[in-house]
Amino acid sequence: MSAITTPIYYHREYSNDIKIEESDFLHEIKRIALVALPFLSLYKPLGFSLSLLLGGLRSVTTFAQSLQNPELATFLQTSIALIALGGTLFAHPLGMLLTTVHDLSLDCFQVIQNLYAGDFWGALTKYTFVVNNSLYLALFLHGGVQLAIASLAIQALIGLSQSLSEYRKGNYLEAGGHFLMGLIRGKQLLGQVQLNGNMMHTIAYYLQKPLQKSSEYLLRALLTPIRPGVEGNWENANVEKVSRCASVCLAALFAPITISLYTLGEGFHYCGNAINGTPYTYLRGEGIEKLDDQNLKCMSLNACMFWGGLPIPFGGLRPAGERIDELAQLIQRENPDVLLLQEASFEASSELFERLKSDYAHCFTRIGPNPMQMESGLMVLSKVPLNSPQFLPFPDQKGMQRGAFFIDTPSYTLINTHLKAGDEVEERKRQFDLITQKIEDIKRDKNRNFFLMGDLNIDRIHAEEEYSSTISEAYHDPRKDRIEESSTNVLVNHMRGKEVFAELSEMVDYALLHGDPSEVDLQTHFVDTYSNDRPYEALSDHKALILEINKK
Repeated sequence: MSAITTPIYYHREYSNDIKIEESDFLHEIKRIALVALPFLSLYKPLGFSLSLLLGGLRSVTTFAQSLQNPELATFLQTSIALIALGGTLFAHPLGMLLTTVHDLSLDCFQVIQNLYAGDFWGALTKYTFVVNNSLYLALFLHGGVQLAIASLAIQALIGLSQSLSEYRKGNYLEAGGHFLMGLIRGKQLLGQVQLNGNMMHTIAYYLQKPLQKSSEYLLRALLTPIRPGVEGNWENANVEKVSRCASVCLAALFAPITISLYTLGEGFHYCGNAINGTPYTYLRGEGIEKLDDQNLKCMSLNACMFWGGLPIPFGGLRPAGERIDELAQLIQRENPDVLLLQEASFEASSELFERLKSDYAHCFTRIGPNPMQMESGLMVLSKVPLNSPQFLPFPDQKGMQRGAFFIDTPSYTLINTHLKAGDEVEERKRQFDLITQKIEDIKRDKNRNFFLMGDLNIDRIHAEEEYSSTISEAYHDPRKDRIEESSTNVLVNHMRGKEVFAELSEMVDYALLHGDPSEVDLQTHFVDTYSNDRPYEALSDHKALILEINKK
């Protein structure tokens, strides 16, 4: 019994409880009863009483039928009805589950009869009842908001369809009843969708998956050199070339379908954003919260988990999906309390969350929605409680909605950001100043230490002047006097078939404190994610930056 879940709404095939015969002198009363019963079931405390009353009527009806027509089928129906009645009386909601099984079996039998008689439209109509009762049965056995949404959706569809059918027959009482019930199921459906707007993003994820995978095959075929060890073997090299040519042809052939599905997926993303009403998607993990954040280990990583095959041209890396398991293992090995990622697309971050959700309690992803383009790419996973999430979008962004994501732990405020890349020095300074202004605004209400982490794209090794002019004296940089390699783009050169350089490249990843450094002890170090000896195995073109915060 503990495995049976009571569905969020009451449903049964009332027509199987109360049989209507045209010659029956109670015909009109039964019509009114069949219209009224679904509305009475909306009052949850009546559920048990209705099951008991209608289960008794069904038992009497099927028993009378078995006396008139003593066959195996009628005997089985009577047996199921009596067992369901007993289940309702002694083990509710087991009786409801058995009644649903009975309704489902009758619908399946009716579908077969209609098909045998050549009534294909009638079979299709009854098939919707089969789907409806199957979903309702699944709610008993499994539960879950996704099943509830699907079940209510088919309920609303059936109600409106029955309303139209009864109206055409001139049965205005039934037509009105079915129409109103269809609207009520639609309202219940909307309520469930609002409780889980993330389902829209999940649907979008699967709709956009075909284009994502085809882009991986296409860009791999067009941009990456023949694998080492293959180009020297004439036969294997030709097999590789044929395989790549086939990938390009298949991607082009199915492009109209995959692009259409992607566009439809963006529509679902838009609906999910409207339902959630937040500039981020929140996912609840299964990990146990760590309530004490006085000693906090944070990890920041530009993971180059762009959508589809984009990591190939933009990072010289394998597509994100091929690195997810290794990235998850690296994160579990380092075991940070808070993980802040940059360049993490929704698709890749969703897959990463699935592998880490048993370790973390909270996840924020798809931060800074940007329809038909790239969102900010920021992602946060946390073991400690997080509050007051805020996204600060940077203005005048094209293609990618960059910004800064502010999130509170009980003791600190963490900020995850990714500033403009390239020669945009003035633009980076404007973006950094916006973050600083936001910090100062927040500090008027709550005085605490702020930690700004992420890829600032300010290279102190080669552009110390920009570092000095952009990062104000209000910030404490625990690595200011240390020269270490924090990130490199030489892997891009390797993937394009050029020479790999093992020299220091850039210092662009930072962990900065805006507050009082005397209150905390800060330790930083890097975690390798790549090796120039094995560039094809690289997890990212940046190293992971670890910040350990210890309250003094």
